[in-house]
Amino acid sequence: MGVGPRYAPSVIAKWVEDEGFAQAFSPQEKVYMAKAAGQWTRQETLNGHWRREALVTLEWALQIVQPMPPADVQIPMEDVLEGAWLLKKTSSFRKQVSLVPTEEIHKQRDIAEFWLWRSRTWTLEHYSEEELKEYKVSKEKLRATADHAAARAEKDGLFRCIEGDFPAFGKSFHALNDHEWSIMNSILTERLCGLNWVCNIDGFEWDDVETST
Repeated sequence: MGVGPRYAPSVIAKWVEDEGFAQAFSPQEKVYMAKAAGQWTRQETLNGHWRREALVTLEWALQIVQPMPPADVQIPMEDVLEGAWLLKKTSSFRKQVSLVPTEEIHKQRDIAEFWLWRSRTWTLEHYSEEELKEYKVSKEKLRATADHAAARAEKDGLFRCIEGDFPAFGKSFHALNDHEWSIMNSILTERLCGLNWVCNIDGFEWDDVETST
């Protein structure tokens, strides 16, 4: 997951035991934690790599990370784990931490959903016209809808448009290549997942949070 040796599984397992956190793990997290070092599959490793973006939203909600990082910025794993007080005594942290106002959390959740919607329209923009018939929409209509949404967001102060579109990696969203889009989509999906969980959207448990837009 791109972290140093001080985060060896055995070290983390001892910290979890000392802090009494094991009972708070989700069913899937218990499965991961039960595996020996080096036994995660490639997909499980990727899932853990990206899940840090959901953790970032929790740290933001707890006022550890401020402000919310831009949508196209990946937070280094070391920074995320440091913010989670990994391998530290957490008693004082748990006593002092508090949530940002509820209305601000819901606002950030709506923003995260808005960004992920743009990511999913990017996907549709790369369908063929024949494939788009199923959705009863054209590429021109998709672009016009995205541009209208971007203009509204710019007017609301959410961001500055690039070529009339959402900004990402210093370019317009529609100009992203497949690799850039994949990174953006992973960031945006995990952030909406984290914020949906904080807001208890549809009451889903951590392993099963929906990220529909």
